[in-house]
This record gives sequence, C-alpha cells and structure tokens, in this order.
Amino acid sequence: MISANGLLNAVGYLIPSYQQCYVSYVDNGGVRGDIAGGFVGDFQSGIVENDENNAYAIQNISYVKGKTYAGGFGGKVYSGALAKE
Repeated sequence: MISANGLLNAVGYLIPSYQQCYVSYVDNGGVRGDIAGGFVGDFQSGIVENDENNAYAIQNISYVKGKTYAGGFGGKVYSGALAKE
C-alpha cells in the first residue's frame, strides 16, 4: 500500500520549471491565433522563474489577438499541480 502523503510530496517533482525566459518582439510585433498569449498560448502547468533584476518576461509587444483565449502573458493559463502552502 502506498501512503497518500508520499504521493503528495512527489507532485513537486512533476511540475516543470522554466528559468530565465524572455520574449522580445521585433518592431512592436504581436501574436494572433485561436489561443494567443504574449509569452505562451496554452500554459498547462509550471513555474516561470526569472531574475528579479529583470521584471519583464515580454518586451516590445504591440498586440495579442485570440479567438477563444487571449492574454498578455498567457492566452490560457491553468494549473496542473497542487498549490504550495
């Protein structure tokens, strides 16, 4: 039998981590699509960790146009993991 506490502790290892991620658009470019976001269109799980001295993950974006979902950072962002305490 597997303890439920052991499974909950293992969840942290299954969450992807993205570090030092930046997007810079050329000539005030943008993005359009069914699911559109300045950084990512469909972000299903993970943690984005950038340097605290560079507060912006997205630069030089002019527009985001989405048919179903749209957002400046992510068009559709939802958590696939448990929240930290």
